[in-house]
Amino acid sequence: MPVLDGKYQVLEELWEEGFIKAFKVALQGRQGKLYWFDVHTPEARAVFAGYRNALRRLEEHQALPEGLEISNKPGRYYAFWPEGTRHPLRRARLKPIQEALEPFGYGPGDFELAEQEGRPVVLDLRPRNVLATPSVPSQPQPLKPPAQPKTRAPLPKAGIWGWLPGLLFLLLGVGSLAMAVQRYLNPPEYTLPDFSGKTATEVLETVRGWGLRLEFGEGSDLTRPEDTVLEQTPEPGSQVKPGRKLTLTINKHKRGTVPTLSGRSLADAQRALQEAGYVLGSVVRINAPALEGTVLTSRPVAGSALAAGKPVGLLVSAGPGSRRPETVLPNLVGLNQDDAKYLLDVAELKGNFRSVVSGAPQGQVVRQEPAAGTLLPREAGVNVYVSSQPEATVPDGPPFAQDVPEPPQPGETEQPGVRNLQLSLTLPPELEGSEVRITLQDDTRPDPVVIFEGPTAPGWKFEPPGGVPVQGRATIRWYVNGQLYQEFTDPPQP
Repeated sequence: MPVLDGKYQVLEELWEEGFIKAFKVALQGRQGKLYWFDVHTPEARAVFAGYRNALRRLEEHQALPEGLEISNKPGRYYAFWPEGTRHPLRRARLKPIQEALEPFGYGPGDFELAEQEGRPVVLDLRPRNVLATPSVPSQPQPLKPPAQPKTRAPLPKAGIWGWLPGLLFLLLGVGSLAMAVQRYLNPPEYTLPDFSGKTATEVLETVRGWGLRLEFGEGSDLTRPEDTVLEQTPEPGSQVKPGRKLTLTINKHKRGTVPTLSGRSLADAQRALQEAGYVLGSVVRINAPALEGTVLTSRPVAGSALAAGKPVGLLVSAGPGSRRPETVLPNLVGLNQDDAKYLLDVAELKGNFRSVVSGAPQGQVVRQEPAAGTLLPREAGVNVYVSSQPEATVPDGPPFAQDVPEPPQPGETEQPGVRNLQLSLTLPPELEGSEVRITLQDDTRPDPVVIFEGPTAPGWKFEPPGGVPVQGRATIRWYVNGQLYQEFTDPPQP
């Protein structure tokens, strides 16, 4: 089953409306609903912000249940509502909650209300595509006594200079009316440019003031950048007038999950990949107790999120074969710890698993020593570095740059208490190419220092050789495009 944000196991997909999806999920034995926001447009960002503000208003009324989680990290915008007990609630207690949510565009049919520990609690608020903002009720104004009628002095008789300004205003009004009628009867025409490859924001800036009705659809083309225009109707070069509909197809890379292939024959696994929208990648055969041609595992492993059309590599059994004193070390990077241990057992090698702080998913292998393909004696040891993600916290303010500490050079004596913190940070595919800044704090550096800052290319990885020298408790903060992405403390807070 797919997993959201590395911890919510999807049990059922409930519904989908535009950029909002609802799932039934499980978290550490508890079930609940998870609303996932695909925030890639200003409209989606505004809807999520309104939903979050509605929850803050409920929090002011102490009407939120325990266990509610909301995330607004890049690429992970969601709200998790745990299942709770439901007790009847008097209708009189519904009114304050309804009044709190009404300014945000939510009505009684959008939420479930129950009573817990003597107070009304919202158990579920279904998000909708509303852009309402809370309104401030106007203060009643004191009544004023009626004004006493004033006597008017007799007006002097108007001469030519008295009615001339009114005549000028009349002529200007008639002229403006004539121009408006002319524009209505003969509206201006605009020539549509080619919007292919442009973002929705760039299109909106181009057609601003044209009076067109814009509609957006979704398509998927992995060969072209995401969130850009694939097609447009009418075609480029068409003449359009105000009120004409312009339809744009926006590129959204669709991602599925790798199917379970272990235990299948190679031909059966290839058919399963084609049905799931993937292609067969490299096939590596090793001697194993399984029948010849049986798939041992895949890379990426089963259940991993992967864009359609991508290759999936397979490790296939070549049969028991004749026993040789050496064995080939398979590629373990990208596998979880259990799959890596299984492959090492098949290759008759011993794995020395070590945890390193990394941006990769928890428990994923990020590095191995020696490299894949090395011929080793059977029962030889292999160092396997597995990603570890301590609990993240948000700092009070942004760091500022100082001089970056240099690791000790060969032959130098290390200071007492200094240790090397192993780091291996990678970006998910949707954030590749972003601006990244990494800062460090420890007992000798109370203020953050920048240890990396700059743009990243596809496949970027931050993995300093030998690690980073630190003393005492060290805090690593990782910023992506100016926003805090992750924070780890080593050793973790007690």
